[in-house]
Amino acid sequence: MPAGQGGRPRASGSKGRQMALTQNLPLRWRREQLIGDRYRVDRYLDGGSAGEVYSAQNVWTSRWVAVKRLLPDLQSEANFVERFLLEGRIGGEIEHPNIVQILDMGREPSDGSLFIVQELLRGRPLRAIITEKGKLSVPDAMDLVIPIVGALVAVHQQGIVHRDIKPENIFVLGAPFGQRIPKLLDFGIAKAREDRELTETGDVMGTLGYAAPEQLEGCTQVDRRADIWSIGLVLYELLSGEHPFHADNVSAAMYKIMHRDARDLHDIVPGCPKGISEIVSRTLRKNRQERPDSMLDLLEQLLRWSREEPDEFLRTLAIRHQLSIPSSLAQKLLPPELQPISRAVPSSSTTLSSSGAHVAVITTRRRTDTKRTSTTETQDEGAARLYPGEVLVTLRTPEDTRRIRTFRSPAVEVREGPKPQGADGSVQLAQSRRPAQKEPACDFGSLDFLDDGVDPDSAVSTGLVYLDAYADAATEALARNEFAMACDAANLLADREGMEPALRASMRVLQARGSFWLGDATGQETHATEALKLADAGSKQRFEAAAELACASSILGRLDNLLQLVDEFAKTEVSSEVLPDYLVGCCRFGIALQRAGWPEHVERLLGQVQETLQLKAASHPEVRAWSLLLGAELASHAGDHAHSLALTHDAAKAFAEQGDPRWACVCKGNAGFAMLSLGGYAEAREELGQAIRAAVESRISHAEAMRLNLGLAEARGGEPRAGLEQLRASVAMLGDSADWRVRSAGHRYLAEVLLELGFNEDAEKEARTAVELAASPALRAQALAMLALVQLPRPMEAFMAASQAMGMLKSVGGVAEDEARIRLAYAQSLDAMGHGDSAAEAYENARRRLLERAARISDPLWRSSFLERVREHEQTLALAAERCGE
Repeated sequence: MPAGQGGRPRASGSKGRQMALTQNLPLRWRREQLIGDRYRVDRYLDGGSAGEVYSAQNVWTSRWVAVKRLLPDLQSEANFVERFLLEGRIGGEIEHPNIVQILDMGREPSDGSLFIVQELLRGRPLRAIITEKGKLSVPDAMDLVIPIVGALVAVHQQGIVHRDIKPENIFVLGAPFGQRIPKLLDFGIAKAREDRELTETGDVMGTLGYAAPEQLEGCTQVDRRADIWSIGLVLYELLSGEHPFHADNVSAAMYKIMHRDARDLHDIVPGCPKGISEIVSRTLRKNRQERPDSMLDLLEQLLRWSREEPDEFLRTLAIRHQLSIPSSLAQKLLPPELQPISRAVPSSSTTLSSSGAHVAVITTRRRTDTKRTSTTETQDEGAARLYPGEVLVTLRTPEDTRRIRTFRSPAVEVREGPKPQGADGSVQLAQSRRPAQKEPACDFGSLDFLDDGVDPDSAVSTGLVYLDAYADAATEALARNEFAMACDAANLLADREGMEPALRASMRVLQARGSFWLGDATGQETHATEALKLADAGSKQRFEAAAELACASSILGRLDNLLQLVDEFAKTEVSSEVLPDYLVGCCRFGIALQRAGWPEHVERLLGQVQETLQLKAASHPEVRAWSLLLGAELASHAGDHAHSLALTHDAAKAFAEQGDPRWACVCKGNAGFAMLSLGGYAEAREELGQAIRAAVESRISHAEAMRLNLGLAEARGGEPRAGLEQLRASVAMLGDSADWRVRSAGHRYLAEVLLELGFNEDAEKEARTAVELAASPALRAQALAMLALVQLPRPMEAFMAASQAMGMLKSVGGVAEDEARIRLAYAQSLDAMGHGDSAAEAYENARRRLLERAARISDPLWRSSFLERVREHEQTLALAAERCGE
């Protein structure tokens, strides 16, 4: 590839092939030749063993572009075609100022060549800069690396591991006023090219020199931490001018990478700050678990270090590159006036509950005499009776002035002195339960929550109200499944300045939980975020708030939030008093991270607490319930649905035993899904029906998601039209839901049933919608596989979707459902493209993986159902036998 287009200097072993290419001019596109009906070739720039790059001009827009062409003799090699298409698709989907912009891709009709059109870069590769200068100053090196790390954050959040980061794949553009703009190149074809050329050219420090130890060991689950190793090597080389594992042959280089530690930068580079030396050393740990937790974590470490340096240039790196770093990180590091504008989130002061309703009238009554009496309000439900010292809290909603909920607060000490009273002697306002000699925390003044439709005369005059009464009211409302009312009551305490932060944090957590059960993930996120701000580090409230925020971030697809939260959680010191709350939070984080497609962080978080979790689960019911639910989630993502089903049933029992019927209901719905994945369609329908009835009775929002699975069970169980009707109704009901996982799954299910019924055009629309809604790599892989199956009549499009799905499947190490479909779609798309040998290999790999998963199912009936009743499993076995001669 040429300077400016991601090529690398080729060793002498490749020159013979290159000379043959340059002499064989008819293979090249000609000057003035029109490519793709719009790109007029200007000149040949450079080429390699896999492709060529030309400068060209779009005849319609006059824009100058670079056109990368896959050589015609490689069009029949599936590996090269796949990587070439993947490079174009990834570059087109990820928008970042430091990733080369892909403008178009297609096939030239005159010779059948595949081509990618990208921005024409004017500058030179980072390798050329290193060769010229030897090493860079710390400010210059950081100025180039920070934007590339920011670009890799964006890449990783799409579930993509670059796997080939090196100076040759970083191009530096010159820009006005002297600044330099680095661009990350080569997401696909470079890896295929280098694999072939490595042993032929003897270029030991090419791709091999930047591969992580786990890549050289042949690890099948190479994750994002391999890229952290590679970018650490690039930064090391920029600062020192030398590669820490340089060697003259392949064996020596591999030995050094796998067994020798790199020397510390501050020992070999005069003046290198110890802080940056330590960060680079962490990126080069042989054990990937000891490296920075994520590319986002590495970026934050680098920027935080730079802010403490005396060099003014280093201190302003975050400001200089604020367009290259995630907005969530910019908000943490930049001063308010320089922070990017973020989406507006309604505060609790304007939104009192996640339902949009609010409390119209809140009254409290107190008895201090010695006689038992009843309240004077005749409209009270059940005419509550008060005992001496009791406080009665009455909540009314504006929708129905006669709808009243009453809660009792245990006896409290009443402060001496005159109190403002209404005509009936009731007292309004609040003071938390505390010794009588202490002054109240605050005086609320007027509780101005009157609304139209409510008789103002029914409200009492203002005064002091006891805070614990409202806290009890909110907690009891949540227990009674009155979620909106619980949020409103909690908000009255949480929204008042001057009160104890711990109490306010507890109320925000309660609001977050109420919002979750109402299906309002945005409200859950907002309240949990506010609770985190109020709660002390290491406190029960902070762990609870973090768990709620992790749940909301997973639902909303806020992956940045998840990574920052897990980083804090993993480093927190935990006292024995709050250990159960911390372990429950770890379990909820594990579930959220696995669903978001970050298995390496699940491994890191649980690796620290696994032994403690097992011990505590034996004695603490809530910890046991959540550990079982986490185990079920991990088993499902590993493809072991039978084990997931058993753990889910155990989790449902554990939640029920500890008095949490709502989570027991959710577990029952999950069990129905596991049965569906095992081919037990009749069993799934029965289990889901019971779960839906329990969800409706509990007034939780999960009922509609369960109906989605019920519709799929009906369709797969032999009633596709009934299932289609149910799915359409549920998808319509979920149209405004913030839960992208459920919405994407609903459209994917619709695509499956429509395709089975022969409505291909409608099926493709639904599959495309599923892809658009999928925010996590795992869910996106499932949606892309469904799209590939719909597009099989158009082989190239199907292959592009299926190969991307397979790449994401490998990056996350498995998905909760549809893994067999992803592998089957990939094999069938290879077949449709005419790559017979590669297709046969893909079928065999799919069959092997399927049988591996089936072998984990101890129940022979479930195992048989799994292999024979699930359609894609049956197809995989049949096609593999046909193509592989078994």
